[in-house]
Amino acid sequence: MDPSIAADESLNRQKFLEKYIKIKHGHWGGSWLLRSSPTINGIIFDENFTYAKILYRSGYSGGEALMKKTDGKWEFVSKINMWIE
Repeated sequence: MDPSIAADESLNRQKFLEKYIKIKHGHWGGSWLLRSSPTINGIIFDENFTYAKILYRSGYSGGEALMKKTDGKWEFVSKINMWIE
């Protein structure tokens, strides 16, 4: 079993996120991966909970993504990679 390979509900979430953020798993040769990318470092909402700024890390870089809630559904607005190691 390789914990870096998503299954069930985690796979559904991965497929959703992969539309917007590059996801890498098994980076170190398929060994046990205890924390997978992307990691969310924080989510900041506006006062009406209409917008969410998501601070993320994916592999050796990271940045911010912006989501907007319209008619009860969250939609992707934009993302920007802000740093790289």
